[in-house]
Amino acid sequence: MKLPRWCSANQRTKLMLDYLLAESRHTPLDLARCLFFFHGQDLADAAARLGGPHCEERVVSCALEIETASQMNHRIRRELAALHRLLSLEDVGHPERLETVLFTGLDLANSEVEEICLLTDLLAELLSQIDCSLASRACNGSKLIVSAN
Repeated sequence: MKLPRWCSANQRTKLMLDYLLAESRHTPLDLARCLFFFHGQDLADAAARLGGPHCEERVVSCALEIETASQMNHRIRRELAALHRLLSLEDVGHPERLETVLFTGLDLANSEVEEICLLTDLLAELLSQIDCSLASRACNGSKLIVSAN
């Protein structure tokens, strides 16, 4: 299902959350796929606006990896964390960073800033879910090793 571009970020988020709540259980990979399905273009646009073409390419690469992955892995998590770091403006303020230069060109009153904040929150929640899942998987894996001895 492709959403029209006139559909606002808040409307897409509501649709995404309605979909997730309708289903009882999702893996972090399912959640990442859902995030990119509903907000992939917005994430790429935000990355380009805040980090330049290289960051946009990283988002596209991450989306392709998420699409073909069979399970969540540390590489995908690392790429999502880098995107969250970019959208969180963690590197803004360092004079030698491109992010600082691009940030100064943003109109803070523009609605795209609100959208970037929304995307940042969604990524933070996804990263939290991924961390819980990876920790649980690691814990279950070590229990299996202990019980095999």
